[in-house]
Amino acid sequence: MTQAQQYVVPCISLIEMPPRPTPATGVTVGTIGIVGTFCKGPIGVPTTVYSLNDAIRQFGGYASGLTGYMSVLGAFRQGANRIVIVRCASSSAQKAKLELSSSAAPRAQRRKRSSICSITLRLRPFPPR
Repeated sequence: MTQAQQYVVPCISLIEMPPRPTPATGVTVGTIGIVGTFCKGPIGVPTTVYSLNDAIRQFGGYASGLTGYMSVLGAFRQGANRIVIVRCASSSAQKAKLELSSSAAPRAQRRKRSSICSITLRLRPFPPR
């Protein structure tokens, strides 16, 4: 009877962890460039931001389906000091407007405009029941 050959296999252990940003050790992240989609801000113009709050003020916060905010958030969490952002958008993108009106206010004060992240809204009082 012949003996079967034995194979020695080194031990491999797997550790499953939820996805999370991992810092790039040993790599300086002083200035980063990001091209992405944001809900507001200049289109096609390189704009430098120095903090997450600065980026939110100029380009808006999180919006579903837009890539820019999460990229900026990750870059600042990994130690970036300065980010140069270029917002890209389709050629059909339009400037945002918000119109508020109230029938209780005098006519001269009824129309006030403010821009909020690509929304056009006209408010009117509810009809009496």
